[in-house]
Amino acid sequence: MWALIFWLLSHPQDGGARSHSLHYCYSAVTEPGPGVPSFFASGFLDNQPFIHYDSRSMKAEPCADWLRENAQYFTHETEVFTNRMKIFQLSLRNIRQYYNSSGTQSQRADGFHQQAGQKKELACSICS
Repeated sequence: MWALIFWLLSHPQDGGARSHSLHYCYSAVTEPGPGVPSFFASGFLDNQPFIHYDSRSMKAEPCADWLRENAQYFTHETEVFTNRMKIFQLSLRNIRQYYNSSGTQSQRADGFHQQAGQKKELACSICS
């Protein structure tokens, strides 16, 4: 009997469980072009988009039909994305001040990229 219990505990049943992937991508720019938001974020479940947020609408919106029924989820996610947008904007402002004072035309560090040109613009994209 103990051997059967030991074997069952050491060989757990899969139960049909399957792993999934969840990724979020965030992008921000200091000088967006016409129609381009200064910040946008997307969430991906199994490489399929399921949520989107940008600085123009300031609202998390579903990209998948199965998620449209849970309005409370989007209220919470809007708050999370808005807070992340503020962090990105502050980081870009600090980095822009650093590069503008250094006189450097093109730099790249930790996912931040300053584009060469007359305007000193910064763009940042991070996916996790």
